[in-house]
Amino acid sequence: MTTQAMVSLTKDSKTFIKVIVGCDGYRAENVAKEIIQYVLLGGKDIEDIYKIAEEIEFGCKDCLVVMNNDDIIYKGNDELSFEKYKETFEDPQFNPRWEHGTTEYLYIIPML
Repeated sequence: MTTQAMVSLTKDSKTFIKVIVGCDGYRAENVAKEIIQYVLLGGKDIEDIYKIAEEIEFGCKDCLVVMNNDDIIYKGNDELSFEKYKETFEDPQFNPRWEHGTTEYLYIIPML
């Protein structure tokens, strides 16, 4: 099922992690809860966050993208242009998969 979703983590009003998918977005709340727990325990590794999303079947390998300020993890076979992903990273609401930046499911999580 194609349902786009995004989970953005912010700290001091700045985005530090985004998890973006083009399908199975209805699982965004579950992923958000697991990521919150992981980060609260001190986790920051986007590879671990990618694994959390995989385990919950949030998106598929051809649409799941996890990124921070420095790195992007994408393990799919489709060719994706990450220019828009990088350009819009700071905006926790902007979905770079879609030119209008909207998404069906959006969770912005402010971490203290």
